[in-house]
Amino acid sequence: MTALGTAIALAALVHGAFACTIIVLGLTEAGLPARTAPRRDTLEQ
Repeated sequence: MTALGTAIALAALVHGAFACTIIVLGLTEAGLPARTAPRRDTLEQ
């Protein structure tokens, strides 16, 4: 049971880390198009 408990705890920590990275990536990706849109327009012209 201790091995199972540690495995579950590690899985929860890894899942939390992935959730944080996904949230951070989502926020950065949401902010990137607004910044890169003018650059794309200038490149297209």
